[in-house]
Formats: sequence, C-alpha cells, structure tokens
Amino acid sequence: MIRIAGPDAVGLVNGILRAPPPGATGVYPVRTVPQLLSLPALAILFSADRGPIGQPVVELWLPGNPELLHRVLSQLLERGSEYGARLASPGEFTARSWMLGRMDLTQAEGVGLLVSAEHTAAVRAAHRLLAGGPGKRIKELREQILDLLAALEAGIDFSDQEDVRFLPTEEVHSTLCGILKSLKLLRERGVPLERFQGPPRIMVVGPPNAGKSTLCNALLSGERFLTASIEGTTRDLVSTPWALDAPGGTLDVVLADSPGVFDEKHGIDLGSARLSEQASQQHEKALSSANVILSCQVCGGQSVAWTGDPRVIQVRTKKDQADQESPQNCSGVEVSARTGFGIDHLKAQILDKLMGFEEHHSDGVALRESHWATIDQAIRSLQDAHELAQPESCPDELVCEALLLSRRALDEVLGNRDPEAVFDRVFSSFCIGK
Repeated sequence: MIRIAGPDAVGLVNGILRAPPPGATGVYPVRTVPQLLSLPALAILFSADRGPIGQPVVELWLPGNPELLHRVLSQLLERGSEYGARLASPGEFTARSWMLGRMDLTQAEGVGLLVSAEHTAAVRAAHRLLAGGPGKRIKELREQILDLLAALEAGIDFSDQEDVRFLPTEEVHSTLCGILKSLKLLRERGVPLERFQGPPRIMVVGPPNAGKSTLCNALLSGERFLTASIEGTTRDLVSTPWALDAPGGTLDVVLADSPGVFDEKHGIDLGSARLSEQASQQHEKALSSANVILSCQVCGGQSVAWTGDPRVIQVRTKKDQADQESPQNCSGVEVSARTGFGIDHLKAQILDKLMGFEEHHSDGVALRESHWATIDQAIRSLQDAHELAQPESCPDELVCEALLLSRRALDEVLGNRDPEAVFDRVFSSFCIGK
C-alpha cells in the first residue's frame, strides 16, 4: 500500500492511472498506466474531514512485489515534483494523526506494535490498541476525575453562587471508590507492551552457580555461553537467537542468560555501586518483558516463590550430581545439562508456554512499562485523595491537588496536555457567569 496525502493527492494519483476514479470518497478498482505494466490496483479515497490527518488521502493497494511498488513510488515522486511531493518520514502519518486528535497515544503505539509484530499475540494486542479500547477506558476514567474535580473546585471558588453546592462527603467517597476500582481492574489486566515486541524472549534466572549458562548451552545444543565452576562467570545479561523446534517448523525466539546476585559475597564485582545498580535495572527490565522465565535451582536446593506468575517454569538443575532421588511432590522440571536428562521435556514445557502465551494475554491490556508506572502513580494519587476526603475538616484544596496529580498521570498516558480542561468543565457544568 502506498499512501498519498495533501491537497493535490487525487490529481497526483490520477496522473499514473489509466482510468482515474471519481473524486468522491470511496473504494475503486483501477489500473496503472501501461508504462507501469498496467498493474491492477485498488484506490481508496478519503476526504479531508474523513481522512486520518485532516487532508485528502489516497491509498493505492497494489500487488506486493517490492520492485513494482518501487516503480510506482518513483513515478509518483517524479510527477509530484511540481506539487512539492516528498517521502514521508518514519511514523509521520501516525504522528500527525495524533497531533490532530484523530487518535490517542495508545492507538499510535498500537500502529508501531502492529508494524513490528512477529507473532499472533502481538497482532491481537496491536488490534486492541488500534480499536481504542484501553484509551477509551482511560478517557472515561479521566472524565470522571474531571467531573469530580470540577465540582469540588466550583464549591471552593464559587461558593457564593446559588446554583453551586458542595458535594456531600459520601458522594465524593463513592465516586473515588468507583474510579479506583475501575483503574485497579485495568491495571490487573495489564501487561508490558515490550513483551509483545520482537520475537518471544525466554529468560534464565537463578542464584550464582545454579548451572544457568550450562543449561542454555544444552538447550541450544552448542557452546554459545561461557561456563565455569567459579561463581559469577556470567557478569552481564547475555542473549542469543534460538530456532526452537515447533509443530510445522521452527519458532524464532531469543534465549537470555542472566547473572546471579550482584555483590562481592557471591564473587561478582562489577566495579562500582552505580554500575551494579544499572545492571540490576537492566535485569528487571528484561525480566518484565520476558515471555517465559526459567527459574533455576540446583536439585535439593530451596525453591524461589514466584507468586503464581504464569510465565515461570521451575527448573531443577544438575540432576546428575544429586545425592538422592527427589521427593514425589517436588515441583519443577528436573534436568541434567551434562547428560541431557530432561532437556527434551523442558523444551516441550517451553513450547507449551509460548503456544499458550496468546491465550494467557487474550484479555490483557498492553501498554508500555512507563505507562503502567504512570497509571500506578495515578492510583496512588487517587488513594491519597480518598484518604484526604475522609475527615470532614480536611480542606477540599488538598483533595483537588491529589485529583489533579491523578488526572495529569492519565493525560500523560493518553498524550494529552490540557491545563484549561477543569476551568472549562466548571463553566459548562454549572453555567457560572452566564
């Protein structure tokens, strides 16, 4: 698909068509001029008021051969020189659509996710963002916060007006409880958008000398990771592509090996406390975006509790070095990277997790990790507002300040910045100053 936008878009496209469509908005079958091999095409015309960027737009849908598309594009640029036609910069159409308010920031990020999608779960997550579901719900909650904020500020600033009354404390409490419940529900269903970007990621974690790097080499059937009996051999997060055998072919994934605990006690000296903190942050970021987590513990060691994270597979390593049989109720997959025991079973478990990834997140809302952090901030501000509104003697100004912080947080997620929104809402709701 080639998209042409601008006041002269229709005229420019008609110059390379053998039978130009009428100028009315619609979908038309067309053919290019013989110099372009008379390709069959589909032309979709958008008027300025219906287009995504506030200008007439024409989309040409052509056979998907790169060379043919290049020829058509070259013809358009050559003929469009008199109009000042140029190639759009990456993301320009989406950015202009967002700036005009035709889509919110979550929808714009859905476009980026759809472009980079490499598996079905990513495509579904992108379509949910493009459909505007998450953004619409956040907008609704933002509107509720604005309504409450406007009512409280009207009671503060215009208490001498007959048509303005203070809100009862019970009504403030119930409204805040409803907003908090809805926002927390959205948060509970939330997953990081980064988890859907690029190929699926499998991360191996565990304490030092738990056999993580050796396990990675066994899964890859090769020596790709450095291994040694000394604790702390792996000092940084290391990843490599992995073609995992799957029904119908191979599945391209990324296998990441993580270091152990970052301190001198375990034989790891990263050089400075600051570098250690950076490494820890990198580890946490990779962990949040992983699709499958292999939590390694040496057979006979104590398990790490993951509080029911569906991504985690408990792996018991060094089975060949175990002094005795594990109890029957022992959880996890037992493996020996040296003998190959349990490796095929672990691969099957990983594949099951990856195949079930789409099902696990079929109802989830995907937003960037930074957006979820901002939503967490909004939840905390709403909780502060709820606590401040409890005592009758608490000034409404403090409640309003907490509500303002929550509204600004949701504005950041949506990409909105509107400091006059509350002022406008007061006048429109209470007819003050008419």
